Amino acid sequence: METKSANGLFIYKINDVNLLDGKTEFRISLTNNGNRDTTLTVITINFKATDDKNKLLREGSCTFDNLQISMPKDKEVYETFIIEDANWKAHNDAFNISCDFTDVAVNPPVD
Repeated sequence: METKSANGLFIYKINDVNLLDGKTEFRISLTNNGNRDTTLTVITINFKATDDKNKLLREGSCTFDNLQISMPKDKEVYETFIIEDANWKAHNDAFNISCDFTDVAVNPPVD
C-alpha cells in the first residue's frame, strides 16, 4: 500500500501499515521540500482502518514529540511509528487505511 500526501513542507508516503496485537505500525517515508535541512521534532498521526465492507477495525491518534529526525533538504527519510492500544487485536486480512499528519514541528523552522 502506498499513499502520498503533501502537508506544506513535507511529502508523506505510507509504505506499509500493520495491524498487530496491541499496536498499529506505520512505515512512512518523509521528504523535506523546504529550502534547507531541518529536524522533525513533533508529528501527530491520525488514522482509521476499515475492512473491505467499510467496518471499522480501529482508529486512533498519537502525538510523537521529542523526535530528533534529521530531514535533509530534498531527501527521503524512512521512519517507523507505532501507536499502541491494548484492546486492539491483530488483523491479517485486507483493510483500508486513511491517515493524516498534523501538528508538525521542525527545528530550525524552514520556509
